[in-house]
Amino acid sequence: MHQEYKYTDVAVSKEDCDFILERYPDLEERYVAFLAKAMDFDRALGHFIDVMDWTGLLDNTVILVYGDHHAKAIDFEKVVHSINILV
Repeated sequence: MHQEYKYTDVAVSKEDCDFILERYPDLEERYVAFLAKAMDFDRALGHFIDVMDWTGLLDNTVILVYGDHHAKAIDFEKVVHSINILV
C-alpha cells in the first residue's frame, strides 16, 4: 500500500508547501504534500535535463517519465485545478 501523503511523513520542502498554500489555502494536507512532491520531481528532472544539455548529451537522448502507480487516496477531480500551479 502506498504511504499517505502528509507533510510530516513525506520529504517535502516547507517552501513548496507554502507556495501551494498561498494560492490554495483550503487545500487538504494530502493534496498539498502530493503537489509538493510533484514540484520536487519536476525540479529534479529539470536539473537532469540541464546537465544533459550542458554535457552535450541531450540532443541524442530520449527521456521517458513513467509512474507505476498514482495516489489512490487523492480525488483528482477535486485537485485537478491545482495542477495549473505546476505548469
